[in-house]
Amino acid sequence: MLVTVPSVAFAPSISNYIAMEMAGVVAAMQHVRDRLHRLTKIGIPAVMGFSMALNALEFAAGATNTYELAAGIAMGVILPALVFLTFRVAAVLADV
Repeated sequence: MLVTVPSVAFAPSISNYIAMEMAGVVAAMQHVRDRLHRLTKIGIPAVMGFSMALNALEFAAGATNTYELAAGIAMGVILPALVFLTFRVAAVLADV
């Protein structure tokens, strides 16, 4: 099994994000959903920001020139943003 450093930095933060999103979706009672929303309002942006920072650091670690550095930072920021947007669109489509 091939494990790269960016995947090791990406996986834990994204799994935490997915767990927070799914907890809000499967909560049965409204007061539980409200309490989770209060916690995830801070937690989700924190997880996404941390994931973006770690991914940018790892993707840009081997850069030898400015273009590679810019591409590494862009990839590090874009991947968590795409995951976030995917879940936001899915939540809207599911009417949650």
